[in-house]
Amino acid sequence: MDAQLHLSNIEAERVVLGGLIMGGYQTSSITQFLVADDFYREGHSILYQTIMDMLAENIVIELPAVVSKLISSQQIEKVGGTNYVANLINQTASLYNLDYYGTLIKESAQKRALLKNLKEIEQKLLTEDIPLPEMFDFAESRLFEVTQSSESKDWQDIASILGKEFVRIQNLIENRNEVSGMDTGFIDLNKLLAGFQRTDLIVLAARPAMGKTALALNFMLAVAREGVGVGMFSLEMSAGQLVTRLLCLEGKVDAGKVRTGFVSREHELPRLIQASDSLYQMPIFLDDEAGININQLRSKARRLKVTNKNLGMIIIDYIGLMTGDKRMSRQEQVSESSRGLKALAKELDVCIIVLSQLNRGVESRTDKRPMPSDLRESGAIEQDADIIMFIYRDEYYNPTTTSAPGVAEVIIAKQRNGSVGTVKLAFIKEFTRFENLMEEGGDYI
Repeated sequence: MDAQLHLSNIEAERVVLGGLIMGGYQTSSITQFLVADDFYREGHSILYQTIMDMLAENIVIELPAVVSKLISSQQIEKVGGTNYVANLINQTASLYNLDYYGTLIKESAQKRALLKNLKEIEQKLLTEDIPLPEMFDFAESRLFEVTQSSESKDWQDIASILGKEFVRIQNLIENRNEVSGMDTGFIDLNKLLAGFQRTDLIVLAARPAMGKTALALNFMLAVAREGVGVGMFSLEMSAGQLVTRLLCLEGKVDAGKVRTGFVSREHELPRLIQASDSLYQMPIFLDDEAGININQLRSKARRLKVTNKNLGMIIIDYIGLMTGDKRMSRQEQVSESSRGLKALAKELDVCIIVLSQLNRGVESRTDKRPMPSDLRESGAIEQDADIIMFIYRDEYYNPTTTSAPGVAEVIIAKQRNGSVGTVKLAFIKEFTRFENLMEEGGDYI
């Protein structure tokens, strides 16, 4: 018996198709998790896609309309003819169990996909001589594909995409929401970026002591408060150190006092306890393994996505501490990591913020505001990034400045899908916290 046929459920396919033709799409959630490729029989796949197309065109799903659509598209014979489609209705005794039969179809499709991918893994093992870590990454990527319920990607004609995108644009126009992505936590940064967008690779770079980790943690809290999962790979600080910084940031407590234990029991300790209660509820995940490489990071990120479907952001602190193939130059290693992170952002449908240091060339200039060419070790970072974001604090270089005390400039030097510009934020050093900058009158600027 054909293994693929064994891993199918033809009767469930008939029940679901008959139920949809009878109007079951109105009460069933099948259309949210089933795609045409999940059906084993080609005719069933064509019929299901026809029904999906009719729904997208707001055509009422009923037998005469479905048959007419199949005839006009010259697909009626491929699905088995008019009588076959009509007889599908007899296969469905009730519309209340369609979701159950839909899950049977999905499970069968995933088993077939698993078998196909296992054969690919076996073929690669037998015919290619590649390093074991790369083989593990290939195998895991194939297995990860099966765990995802979304439609596998293939060529898409523009007509199939236009409708969805135009509806999204219309919703944006009607709602007039400046933040189409995830909240950055800052008013003016939301205006410039429209929030953090999934699949984007964002580089946040600065010279040491400018506050790049602090700003990344601000972003983490803003996103996690909305119930969106955030994972952070900390290659420099331990998970405990990160949690302490988050407590100080959230509770607005002097980090220096916490490090030495000189915390007021009356005023600051209650704020730390309240911050702890708040953080406890947030979907934040930390990994502090040092010297991680792109394959290890990708593996851990995939597992986190599987167990936390609402994962929306990953932060890496920082790319310069990631390891790579020792046969490569350091520049090639960073380039490989950069390309891998951009691909991972698309694969997992998350925004990835990667922290990076700048070379010392900044220090030799009169104007020490960073530029993309200042990114350390690799021009690939500049090329792969959708957004490049720098931090500049004038008071770091000019401690006696009167023009910008406590002011940080967040410079958007590149935005693939938007404009560039500078946003000014307040930096509260003792809390390692950034906030919206306020005018004397109390209005945000």
